[in-house]
Amino acid sequence: MKTYASTTSLFSAGKSVLFGFTGAYNPACENFILPEFIKKAKELKKEGVKFYAMSVNDPYVLQAFAKKLGAREYLDFIADGSAELTKALNVEADLSEYGFGLRCRRFAITFQDGKIVERSDIEEDRKVITPFNVSPGVDIQRSLNAILQL
Repeated sequence: MKTYASTTSLFSAGKSVLFGFTGAYNPACENFILPEFIKKAKELKKEGVKFYAMSVNDPYVLQAFAKKLGAREYLDFIADGSAELTKALNVEADLSEYGFGLRCRRFAITFQDGKIVERSDIEEDRKVITPFNVSPGVDIQRSLNAILQL
């Protein structure tokens, strides 16, 4: 398990998609959102596209979650335990009133050689993350279309 990587080392070469999700074992993420990204990652891996999944969790939780989903072959997971990258990308959601603390909103960013070519902030509300307020197949399509056009 890699414990540290810079964003430059991850996104500076080639095509890549970074997507954020609320957290490991969240029912909507586990049952709908991540399976859709895994499916897309399987399809686009042969095109050289790298997929990264990020949430505010520790690396051990994400490692177990990735194993449970059978996703490690297709996605690299980024554990943003202190929410530093989440805050830098301005995709944080303060869910303290629900007992979840600071989390990552669902989003997708497409990179080509270190430059952002598309950004899809899927969840606009920073205070409420409802389980089924996104349709992952539709909401990520804009970012995926951008990467396919490169």
